[in-house]
Parts: sequence; C-alpha cells; structure tokens
Amino acid sequence: PRESTSQKPKSVSQTSFENPDIPTLLEQIAKVVWLQVVTFENDQMMDLEWNVFVQSSSKHQEGDCPTLEEIDSFVKHLNEKSTPSEECVLISLIFLHRLIRSSSFKLHSRNWVSAIFTASLIAQKIWDDESWINEHFGYFCTELDNQCINRMEASFLVGMDWNCTVSVEEYSDYFERLYLLSESSGTISAAP
Repeated sequence: PRESTSQKPKSVSQTSFENPDIPTLLEQIAKVVWLQVVTFENDQMMDLEWNVFVQSSSKHQEGDCPTLEEIDSFVKHLNEKSTPSEECVLISLIFLHRLIRSSSFKLHSRNWVSAIFTASLIAQKIWDDESWINEHFGYFCTELDNQCINRMEASFLVGMDWNCTVSVEEYSDYFERLYLLSESSGTISAAP
C-alpha cells in the first residue's frame, strides 16, 4: 500500500504541496539531472551492467554535455506524452537518485535520456493506478524498442535493490528541496 503524500513539508505552504506547480517542478528536476550529468561527464567509466542505458544514437558524444534546456525539454516532453500523476514526477527523481546512491551508475551525456525515461516508467508503474505497459512507452521514445526497455527496467530495479517504497518524509524532503530551489533560482546539491 502507498503511503499518503499529503503531509505538508515544514517550510512549504500547504497550497503548493497539495497543488504543485508541475512546470516549475519539471524545471527543477531538469536542473538536478543536469547537475548530475555535469558532475559525472568526465567519469563515464561504468560497469558493463549499465551499458544498456548508453544510447548509440545519442547526438551527444563523450565529453559533449547536454544543455540544461535540452534536459528540460526532454523532461517536459516525457511528462506531456506519458501523463503521469503529479506524484510520479517527483518519484521518478527519487528513484533516479536511489539508483545512483545504491550502485555504480552515473549519469552522463550518453545515458541521461534512457535513465530519466526508465525512472519515469517505473514510477508510473508503481504509483499510478492506470499505467502504460512498456510497449506503449516506446511510442514516444522511438529509439527504444520493447526489448531494450525491458532490459533497462530490470537493470534499474536491480540497481536500486528493488526499493520502490517512498515514505511521506522522503517525498516531502525532495519536494521541499525542489521548491526552495525554484524560489532561490540557485543550485541544489547533486544528490539530495
């Protein structure tokens, strides 16, 4: 059973928590992902198990970081096409950070699209009552076939030790950090 996410974080108004500004939340998520990519761009040495996320069709080559605008555009496109619940938008970031903390996975220019895509897919499957199946997710990320999506999903889940539970406190902490980031227009630590 899911835990309720309606508990208000300490310094965020009840209104913003109950009715989040999704476009602003997506912008802040893009900032956090971009900071991760920039942080690890020169460290693309990964275990072979993470090669499933490297896209050979990526327009970015090693050392060629995507811009914040490119990441923001992809995050918004994914949200528009897959229509997740409001909670899933933030839960996908929580899952992505959980993968990074629990494994040797690092975001970089050639895997960020696949990683964000997979985090969103898993968040929607776990948290939304009516989720798409993997085949449907492939319709708006056409460079990924169903077999590749299945491999990415399995690798992601194993990498985060199948830990798909998000407590009210963890959700609130992430929400508050992103909210404060949007108010300050500053930066946020690479991994909350």
